[in-house]
Amino acid sequence: MRLLLYALLMVLLAPLLLLGLPFYMVPILLRRGEVSGTTYEPFNGRLLYHLMGSRPDAAAAKLAGGLPATNRAYMALMMRPLVWASRVTGYLPAFLEYPPPRPTPMSAMVGARCEFLDEAMLDHAPGAAQATYLEPFTFGFPIMPDFSGRLSDTLEKHGLALDRDRPMGDEGEGGLPYGGRVLALKPA
Repeated sequence: MRLLLYALLMVLLAPLLLLGLPFYMVPILLRRGEVSGTTYEPFNGRLLYHLMGSRPDAAAAKLAGGLPATNRAYMALMMRPLVWASRVTGYLPAFLEYPPPRPTPMSAMVGARCEFLDEAMLDHAPGAAQATYLEPFTFGFPIMPDFSGRLSDTLEKHGLALDRDRPMGDEGEGGLPYGGRVLALKPA
């Protein structure tokens, strides 16, 4: 019954969700090569888990307001309706479960990726209030010599500060990290 009610609500909310899609996609497409759509996948999962209350992540929620593709319209038109529909019906789809169910279905792979990265971050940034892994181009901040400064400015606007910024993986030519970066965030 819960699944049926959830499906019905999702059909009714489909126009709202479709209206929110351009607010997510257009900033990524306009800044192609600067903003990683792949990076937003686990980040959006973390935001959903935070909104659901299964994985508190105040740092990600604060950071979302300053990123191109997680603007207020996207949050209001796409993220919050998914959470609302789940809460109203009492149905929790696998993609909203954290930690993900075992065995993990394909629909819960974002949760599995998030859980894997959470565990990996504990090794690279012990004791950090929040840690995240960034790919070479993340959220519109290319990982270059001015990366930390540009990111720090955005974090500061949202009450966060960069605690640690470490390369993960081998260093490539010019001192750029081959495998991305581990950032540890703390309240400003």
